[in-house]
Amino acid sequence: MVIPSYKLAYLLIIYAVRGIIWQMSDKTSKPEAEPKNGLFTDPAGVPDAKDPKQAGDEKTADSYSQHSSFWAERMRSGGSFSHTHIEKPVMYEKMARLAPGSTVLCIGCGSGEECAEVAEMGTAKVVGTDISAGLIDEAKKGFPDIEFHVAAAEDHAKFAAESFDVIYSSLTMHYVKNWQPVFTDYLRLLKPGGTFLFSTNHPIRWGMDMVRNQGSRVTTMLLGYTAEPDTLQVRIYGDYLNHFTKHDRFMKKIQVTYYNRPFSKMWHDIKNAGFDIIDIVEPKSVEKDVPERFSGFSKITQKIPYFIIFELKKPLTSPTHEPVNPTNSPAQ
Repeated sequence: MVIPSYKLAYLLIIYAVRGIIWQMSDKTSKPEAEPKNGLFTDPAGVPDAKDPKQAGDEKTADSYSQHSSFWAERMRSGGSFSHTHIEKPVMYEKMARLAPGSTVLCIGCGSGEECAEVAEMGTAKVVGTDISAGLIDEAKKGFPDIEFHVAAAEDHAKFAAESFDVIYSSLTMHYVKNWQPVFTDYLRLLKPGGTFLFSTNHPIRWGMDMVRNQGSRVTTMLLGYTAEPDTLQVRIYGDYLNHFTKHDRFMKKIQVTYYNRPFSKMWHDIKNAGFDIIDIVEPKSVEKDVPERFSGFSKITQKIPYFIIFELKKPLTSPTHEPVNPTNSPAQ
């Protein structure tokens, strides 16, 4: 069933007026480290938007290539808590329904582990693409029976129209600056009635500011404000409502550039590309078999969203809707 657009209007703007706060150790980028003094590690990494050495999508591709063997080992060992306990359970549950007999394009396939997992679900064919040549080399070595190509998420023009039943993309779309033209091309690639299933960074978590007092071991993540009623002075933490660029050093190794956007922007781009929205999931972590060092992080993700998952469908006939934008959208 397609979700009526008016029912999406409520989504995601403020989780707390005074801020969403949690504490984490300053070793957040090292999931190998054990928790100390009741603190915890955040394996998704800590944003570092002020690092002048990190800039651009080419830096992201080059950095992943430089650390491709590290990344492949991390993924194949199940060492990514964010993947194995938060995002993948929902993505694989949906793919188990969509995959049998399907031709699947995996965009942002990394070192190929997800392509192999999807291929085991009864697919007719799986094709994987990634912007990082190093990761594609790892994928070809690890899974020689699967077809892989070096390609940015924005560059799939070489594939013929209506070539795929399913497009699957795991935690890649936050690397894409402008969704609508890219999604329009994905619509072209899908057969009528085909599915685009993707996960991306949640705009609430990744819109937060990191606040750390000098000399302190404690990091605080904030989305909210403080206000002084007598002077009318305010201090704002984070940015949910704007489409902006954020730089990160993932695992203290991989330098990446994210593009954060509010839910309304996501919704506009999806609808203007011509997709129908079938489902939206804000996954919680699976609490079974959580390693001790991630127990605090697991508790956080029961209440604070890290990722958001969209299941979209290409209409059987060409869409005829008028474009939506911030001035005429029912979400405004």
